[in-house]
Amino acid sequence: MTSTLAYFKNGIGNWILMTPALQAMASMEKSGKINVVLDSDWSDSRKPAVLDLVKSAPFVNRVIQYPAEALDPRKYTKWFYSRHSEGSPAMKLCETMNPTVGHKIN
Repeated sequence: MTSTLAYFKNGIGNWILMTPALQAMASMEKSGKINVVLDSDWSDSRKPAVLDLVKSAPFVNRVIQYPAEALDPRKYTKWFYSRHSEGSPAMKLCETMNPTVGHKIN
């Protein structure tokens, strides 16, 4: 069980850059793992490779493809996401759960 959810929807390079932060989030969990949410509607050529990397990461408990798969936001107390991602349903959910984070100017 984990109380941390991380949203990810970018390329492999961004996954590599985010890995230390995601590992740090996982280290704060008793299980040492986090859940990762991906946009189920994301369908470009990067997704299969990223999905393979995310699923094989030793600090990932579960990959949730939202909104195709159910996600109960009440189960999570820590949310991690990159504002560099566009406004998918998963990103909007993360923003809703973190209303005080604010917005980054591009």
